[in-house]
Amino acid sequence: MFTLTAERPDGQRLTLTEYGSAYNVTYSGMGPVAADVITSSLGLVDGAKINSARVDKRNIVLTVYISGSSVEANRLRLYGFFAPKQAIKLYYKNGARDVYTEGIVETCEADQFSAIQRVQISIICPQPYLIGAEEIVKDISSVLSLFEFPFAIGAAGVEFSSLSSTDYAILRNDGEVQTGFVATIYAMEDVTNPVIYNAITGEAFRVTGKIDAGYTLTISTVSGAKKITITSPSGQVQNILHRKKAGSVWLQLASGDNYISYAADSGGSTMLVTLRHNNLFVGV
Repeated sequence: MFTLTAERPDGQRLTLTEYGSAYNVTYSGMGPVAADVITSSLGLVDGAKINSARVDKRNIVLTVYISGSSVEANRLRLYGFFAPKQAIKLYYKNGARDVYTEGIVETCEADQFSAIQRVQISIICPQPYLIGAEEIVKDISSVLSLFEFPFAIGAAGVEFSSLSSTDYAILRNDGEVQTGFVATIYAMEDVTNPVIYNAITGEAFRVTGKIDAGYTLTISTVSGAKKITITSPSGQVQNILHRKKAGSVWLQLASGDNYISYAADSGGSTMLVTLRHNNLFVGV
């Protein structure tokens, strides 16, 4: 058993697999996407040389059978969710997977003259992998509460909290392929030349210049959404991609454990660093 829900850009949702629904749906294109492997011959040598390999876009095809007393109304409702060139988000859940994907409706074709009306919907998804519905959040640094009862303030004052920094955070990627992540760095004091790096491989992503106290730096290494922004205390967001230091690597999380850490030329001990990612899967 599985559930399949479509979401429009305005937030409205339609679950095609609800018990008692007017729809009965089957699908294709939810398995692993084929790889495009480019090879070249090696003269008189048997076999070939692999030049490159990449996974193309995902094409999901839904076949929806319509039943019930209001067939026309239910068909038109499908049109409203799956109008050609409309953005759509599909949520899929079964006993082993809870994932989603985003795409554009390519076609929505109805067979109105069959015994049971059928609508076939083709969706093109630029991301070939299915995205885990759960966002994994990990704090590298955190504020430790020191406020306890009974409470009394002596003449020397009392510390309410302290900033605790660890050498690294272990980010567990339980997906089947590597994935990017989003790092947010809040500067409690001025920070100069912050860096996020993989403590095992040594690969690093560096941002040049100063991050003023109270500002938040956001680094996204997610494929198709790579960016560097800085947010002021008033909420104003500025693109600072030009401050990416030459040679920096858009870090990715390999399957399994990843040891991610941070540093800065100054102010590193006052940075609050949070990492977020979603696991990626090749199919359901």
